[in-house]
Amino acid sequence: PLATSLALLPRDTEIAAFEGYPAGLSFYLGRTITIISDTATPLRSNFILYWLRNAEVRPATLVAPSTRDPWLASRTGPVQLVAPEGQRVLLENWLDAKASVTALAPGWCGAAVPRREGR
Repeated sequence: PLATSLALLPRDTEIAAFEGYPAGLSFYLGRTITIISDTATPLRSNFILYWLRNAEVRPATLVAPSTRDPWLASRTGPVQLVAPEGQRVLLENWLDAKASVTALAPGWCGAAVPRREGR
């Protein structure tokens, strides 16, 4: 259900998973998903966790919470944030009044952040 609802977004909308990753979402949407998390734990891959411990530079699609504000400010197009329902309060606190958090699918909530000029 989450992939079905996100598939309706315009192609220029960047999708970012906040403190969680819907398994298979990248596959079902046929696009890369940015993950906002301290570690790659939401991906549930021991190899990626091992690789990150030894990587000198984080990949651009794995945003540390300490850099999420500059990351969001740097986006030029619309951003759809997706989070597990259990992270709703954290997402609301981070976004403050930038966007409203709503239910997207069972167990998932999110917020649509407009293009930069609207931020």
